[in-house]
Amino acid sequence: MSAQNTSLRGWLTADVTTSPWQARIQRTYFGWRRLSSNPSTMFGLAVLLFTGLVQTVAEPVRQFVTPMFWAKMLMIILVATLTALYATAVRRNAALWDAASSRPWPAKIFAVLSTLLWLAIIVCGRFIGYTWSFYA
Repeated sequence: MSAQNTSLRGWLTADVTTSPWQARIQRTYFGWRRLSSNPSTMFGLAVLLFTGLVQTVAEPVRQFVTPMFWAKMLMIILVATLTALYATAVRRNAALWDAASSRPWPAKIFAVLSTLLWLAIIVCGRFIGYTWSFYA
């Protein structure tokens, strides 16, 4: 890190990285910047966050005592992280992905994994209401 550019933002956006760790964090940072620049994605996330907070505030015991709630939260974090990493990988190798005659195998794996995670998130969300009485 140079003496002129000591801020965190400067470190994240530096043209020359000083370590592989910094490069990895930069890719994640720029992936998040691209994700957050999509208004419909951010609107959807805001709606989900708002409705989830209202539901949690209305019945906190129902949410926090069931393992389904914690599994759902873990899977949401996992799918968001996987999506950011996948988007970063695609953007980094855009020419390779565009030149492929068919979908590359990482795309197929990501599609299946992402779909299964979202289905599991939905199932966990539904099961919160049905299983919380076992733990309360």
